[in-house]
Formats: sequence, C-alpha cells, structure tokens
Amino acid sequence: MTGFQTSVARNLALGMPGDFATANPYSSVPALSGELTAGPLGVLIAAWAWADDTTGVVTNAKPGSNANRQGFVGLKQRAVITGYMAESTMTINAGMEVTLYNGGDFFVRATATVTIGQKVFVNTTTGAITFAAAGATVAGSEEKKFFAMTAGVSGDVIIISDKGF
Repeated sequence: MTGFQTSVARNLALGMPGDFATANPYSSVPALSGELTAGPLGVLIAAWAWADDTTGVVTNAKPGSNANRQGFVGLKQRAVITGYMAESTMTINAGMEVTLYNGGDFFVRATATVTIGQKVFVNTTTGAITFAAAGATVAGSEEKKFFAMTAGVSGDVIIISDKGF
C-alpha cells in the first residue's frame, strides 16, 4: 500500500484489499467495548486473525485451541502510522481495538491463480489467505466458509464472500 499518489493508472483497481466489496450484509464477531485488542506485533489488515478467548488479544497467528473467536480483519479499522517517514500502513497497532468479520463480501489480493468457487484457506501462523478446492489439504492452513467470487492471478484484487456456492 502506498500513501501519496506517485502514478496514474489507466484502469481503476477493483478495490482495496480488506475493504467491503458489496453493499450486502456483513457480520462481525461479538465483543464488548475494548475486549478485542491487537497483540504485541499488531494485526495485519486484509488477513485472518484469532482472538484468545481468555485475554481478548487478537493475532494473525492462531493461539492454540483457546481461540473460538476468529474472522477477517477488514480495512475499516483504526490504525496509526508510526513507522519513521511512512505514508501508510496495513497494520493495526498493538493495544488498539480490532473488529473481526465472520461474514460478508471483501476484497483480498490473490497470491496465486484463483478461480471462482474456490474455498478460502487461512495459514494458522500468519493469517495469510490462499485458495484451493473445497475439502483440499493446504499445509499449515484451515479451510473457511468463504469462497472466491471472482477470478484472478497473483497480485489481482478479487472478492471473497461467505454467501457463495
């Protein structure tokens, strides 16, 4: 992500990773005010995250079996740009509140070729999203209820949804 405009594209991007892709309904993981907060390394936006059930600390790495609350980290969050001379960030700083979405339509960046209907798989160490056929085994990842709703190649912005196929 870049902060200040440095070029002009001929075609507009489909959307910004982490943002809502449609006006369809969305849902978030229930939490009390201040209950879900970013862990010491922060939380990456446009990725998956888990909340420790005991502490409410949210991380992009699954904290073991004590993590029933989980979801997509959407773009509509509060983040503070703290990096020296940085213009933008996709990280929610440690200690800041985090909203996890467990339903909706979102933009994500494809890391490989994606076809419509593929399931979302999430790396349990990084929260990174990949795609494969339903029921497939993806090393170090869990299958989620979300589907790819648009196709693309590595680097493309595509849409995922829990309302699909």
